[in-house]
Amino acid sequence: MRADLVARCVEVLSEDAERLGELTWAQVVAVTSRRELDAGETSAVFLGLAEAGIEVETPDRDSGNDTLEPAALRSLNSQLPQAMRDHRILTADEEVGFGRRIQLGLRARERLSELSVPDENLVRLASDGDDARNELIRFNVRLVINIARRHLHFAGELDFEDLVQEGFTGLNRAAEKFDPALGYKFSTYATWWIRQSIDRAIANIGHSIRLPVHVWEKVRQIHIHIRDFERRNGRAPALAEIGAALLMDTGHIQGLLDTSAPLVRLDTPIGEAGESSLADYLLVERGPGPEAQVVEQSLMDDLSDALRERLDERSLHVIAMRFGFLDGEAHTLDEIGQVHNVTRERVRQIEGKVLGILASDKRVLGIAQSLGYGLPRPGVPYQRAQLGTARNTVPLPESVTATAGVS
Repeated sequence: MRADLVARCVEVLSEDAERLGELTWAQVVAVTSRRELDAGETSAVFLGLAEAGIEVETPDRDSGNDTLEPAALRSLNSQLPQAMRDHRILTADEEVGFGRRIQLGLRARERLSELSVPDENLVRLASDGDDARNELIRFNVRLVINIARRHLHFAGELDFEDLVQEGFTGLNRAAEKFDPALGYKFSTYATWWIRQSIDRAIANIGHSIRLPVHVWEKVRQIHIHIRDFERRNGRAPALAEIGAALLMDTGHIQGLLDTSAPLVRLDTPIGEAGESSLADYLLVERGPGPEAQVVEQSLMDDLSDALRERLDERSLHVIAMRFGFLDGEAHTLDEIGQVHNVTRERVRQIEGKVLGILASDKRVLGIAQSLGYGLPRPGVPYQRAQLGTARNTVPLPESVTATAGVS
């Protein structure tokens, strides 16, 4: 402890008390803060004043209930317009005074945690630091509102009130970390903390699909450039213009914009009264009804019988594999050749022969067309793409489906 500095402060404050007729708590804290006394030395100053018979008037306070913790800041949101009107912009000296009181209160709390018996003066210093922090926050409501408003364009699913709340969290942190000895204004220092808190909230909880923070930084740069370009030129910029300004690839920019696009929810209300939702207006692809399924299955059975009457087992198995009648998947000539131990050319010949037989059979042709299979007609070039779209598999004999190779 710097005893000489403590004695000098006691002497100066004694002269002030004699000249003014009274000595307040704020005056003592202001003098000790300007002389950069720590919490223990400030407590020693109060003890020295008490020994000299000088009474220090302390402000009336509740038992710490007025501390603005982050959770309690929510109640301030509804009072923002009034709070912005009631508090003026602080001067540099006032910001320094608040900052010194806050740091002195934080050091007093640290000192109290080390003591087994609480020191009354340290308790008062800690409480005074909380009061200074709350006042500094209230005087900078405008700063939080302005920064939150600038982030609203790319806030995703967060509302303006959510951004303000996150901004107050950053402001609260800035008030605790502010060091007036460094010489810069509090608003300059707090802006960084407020922006960081809002940006982190947007990246972490602003969208249903979370992206890394550095990705959202790039998205924010793109949106800022788009707004500036529209304000200067009266139109939206092209991707090439954005890429030239930000030194980014156009494909990368398009990917960032697509990734950061807000999700459209199916429960979004539609209409003035919200009597319906977006899901009510979306087309739903419905499958065939029970009657259509029965008719289709009957046609499939008829087609299976017709194929068994006209084809041998090998030809039936080849055509079934070729057009996906077995498992719904069309196989290549090579795959069928490996199953039957023949060349792909031989499989192609069998396929052509079978298609010729089926194309000349009016019964098979009629059933296939009813099912939507584009079986070729005599003299018409065969389009295989039409045959590979079977909706069901054709029931075939077990001897065909179980055959791995037919001679």
